[in-house]
Amino acid sequence: MYEGVMHVPLIIKYPYMRKTGRETKRVTLSDLYPTILSVCGINPPENISGQHVDNRSSPVLGEFYSYETGTHRVLYEGSLKYMRYGKNKDDALYNLESDPFEKNNLITRKSGKSATLQERLEKLVGRVRPKKKELPATIQTVPEDVKEGLKALGYIE
Repeated sequence: MYEGVMHVPLIIKYPYMRKTGRETKRVTLSDLYPTILSVCGINPPENISGQHVDNRSSPVLGEFYSYETGTHRVLYEGSLKYMRYGKNKDDALYNLESDPFEKNNLITRKSGKSATLQERLEKLVGRVRPKKKELPATIQTVPEDVKEGLKALGYIE
C-alpha cells in the first residue's frame, strides 16, 4: 500500500459546470457514493462511512488483506502516513511531504506520533467495520434437484 499503488488521480466533471481546479486532499472510494448522490440533489444516508469529497475532513483509512502480511492498514493524516501490518512486517511511518517515495521509515524516531496514529487507526477501524448479518438459527436444506445439478457440474460429490 505504498504511494505508487494508493495515489490514484480522481477526475470529477460536474454536469453543466465549467469550474476547473485541482484539489490535493485524499479521498476514498467510499466517498464517491455520497458525492454522486449530493451532486444529484439526493441526501446521502447517515449511516455510510464515506463523505462528500468537498467535505472530507477526517483522516483517510485504507485496508488490504494478503496471506503473507495479513490485514494491512494505512492511515493518512496530513502529510503523515502510518502503515500497520497484521503479521510478518514492522509498522511504518512516513512523512509524504519530505519523503514522497517512502524511503525513510520514521517509526522509531517519532514513536510518540506513531503511537497516537496507531490509536486513531484502531478507533477508526472499530467505527467502520461492516456490520455482519446474523445467520438464521436453522440452515435450510438444499433441494434434491439442486444437489443433483451441483453434482453433475462437479461442485459437490
